[in-house]
Amino acid sequence: MIQLLYLVANLDRRQFRPVFFVTSDSREPSEIELQIERLGIEVIRINSGKLSSIFRAPLTLAMTAHREARVVLHPYGFRSDIICWLSRVRPRVGAVHNNLRYNYQRMFGKRRGSIIASLNLFLLKRADLIISCGDAVRQNLATLGLKSVAIRNAIDPAIYRDLMCSAFAAQRDTSTELSYLTVASKIPGKNIEFLVNEFALSSPGSRRLVVIGPASPDLIEKHRDTKTVEFRGHVTNPGDALLETSFFISASEHEGMPNAVIEALALGRPVVLSKIPAHLEIMQTAGKNVGTTFSLTPASLREALDEVEGSDYSVLSKSAHEAATSSFDCVGMALRYQSVYSNLFKGSSALQDALDTL
Repeated sequence: MIQLLYLVANLDRRQFRPVFFVTSDSREPSEIELQIERLGIEVIRINSGKLSSIFRAPLTLAMTAHREARVVLHPYGFRSDIICWLSRVRPRVGAVHNNLRYNYQRMFGKRRGSIIASLNLFLLKRADLIISCGDAVRQNLATLGLKSVAIRNAIDPAIYRDLMCSAFAAQRDTSTELSYLTVASKIPGKNIEFLVNEFALSSPGSRRLVVIGPASPDLIEKHRDTKTVEFRGHVTNPGDALLETSFFISASEHEGMPNAVIEALALGRPVVLSKIPAHLEIMQTAGKNVGTTFSLTPASLREALDEVEGSDYSVLSKSAHEAATSSFDCVGMALRYQSVYSNLFKGSSALQDALDTL
């Protein structure tokens, strides 16, 4: 959802009037909704459950769209895809943020996940254009027979511009213990147990792993007394946890374009990342030495940790911050979306010309 906030906040209001359409059974608006409203953007809410909203929302969406001269629908999420398709409003953009089939199979099991993925693919094939959140996702969609244009996830440089990364680097240099932050998730594939088991072998006072997010209760209990692993659960502001640690580490088996990695870089945190397409894309796009990668084996992980710990931290930190704020700028992301939106009304040849420049 943060990517939608970055997008609507940076659209040229002289050309576009964003409207945020929300279906939720919660009576209280989310923080993202409140932030969007504070930007002066209209928010339309339908207080309805996940299933009932599929039947109620399409008509409301269609009536809202018909009051405008030109509309582009940009759904965010599987249920939103269904609602927009049922509304029959065109043009419609399809957006993909992960390794589609693999992600559903890991979440719901192979059989059920394959059915959900097939339904999602059915909806995407009926969109006027598909946008993937990065080149790794674009390549994955190509294996499923879908053509898409890659517009990478981004961060707002203004949030991080005034942070003194050198001061954070100095904090690390005076400490004998090196700390690493990782993010757990309810979605399988983050490989948290792999990282925890490896850091549990470290000598106390040498390096420590900090885990935020919903880790497995069994894993937490198993390592309740492990001095080199700390579970913090849900945190309101992950940025605070990043600023308390020296590095960001991820052993994910799959990602789309992970916001946490980009945010860590923006905060001057060097990264240690598993060798998956999305992580490699970030490292290549950064164009600087911002950390290292590893294969999902204990030996490769240990080599990666030794590599970053033996590097000049202040250089890594500065490069990380500069790479994130220059290569993953949300203003540039919004401009690319604007080009797509504008040319959707100009015919296929104009749209293709615009896509060729992205």
